[in-house]
Amino acid sequence: MAHSASIVDQRPVAAQAAQPPLSPPAARVPRRRWRDWRLGLGVVLVLGSTVLGGRVVGAADDTAAVWAADGDLVAGTQLRAESVVAVPVRIESAVNPYLTGPVPEGYVVTRGVAAGELVPAAAVVPATEATRTARLLALSLEPQSVPGSLEAGDRVDVWLVPDLLAEPDAPASLLVEGVSVASTPVPDTGFGTATSPGSVVVSLDADMLGGRDLQEVTARLVAGSAAGRLVLTLDPTPR
Repeated sequence: MAHSASIVDQRPVAAQAAQPPLSPPAARVPRRRWRDWRLGLGVVLVLGSTVLGGRVVGAADDTAAVWAADGDLVAGTQLRAESVVAVPVRIESAVNPYLTGPVPEGYVVTRGVAAGELVPAAAVVPATEATRTARLLALSLEPQSVPGSLEAGDRVDVWLVPDLLAEPDAPASLLVEGVSVASTPVPDTGFGTATSPGSVVVSLDADMLGGRDLQEVTARLVAGSAAGRLVLTLDPTPR
């Protein structure tokens, strides 16, 4: 009986030995404050870059492709795809005042447009309407009646020389001044260059005739050209 009692007395000790030890309280790692402000700064920089990029892209989207003259366009010149070049331009106003979209066929410019200048939409009209205010006129001229340095885009004064047989003492009269030259004769490399006549195409604009009738001025120029009595002089006014 004594032996059995000793066994009973040891059971609680064995049970206690089988229980796992209690875990010690977890130690908290202190937060590093310097990471907090760096993270916040990084977020601010990312957001700032996104906003700035959006504004740059938005500003780029404000540009529009408009047409600019690839060379000097005189009044009455028919618009062609090869005579203009597309230029990206930022339009500040709500209405775009310049020519955009496909180059219109059968349209002409009603006033001179210098090379590199943006073509105003208001200066482009159908050819049928342009004949009322502007037209191109070919003048048949002798070589000695044309300045040797004449080029397309120059401005010239057109003089009518009197018939010296009928009026030997009559002075020359100025028919029109400051007209634009649209084209000049192609140089002839063969024989007889000095005596062969040429055709100079000028642009007549009603706005520059000082109130005179365009049809009347055109008729006088045509008559003077047919009689071989026209002389061109370079206008010193800058182009």
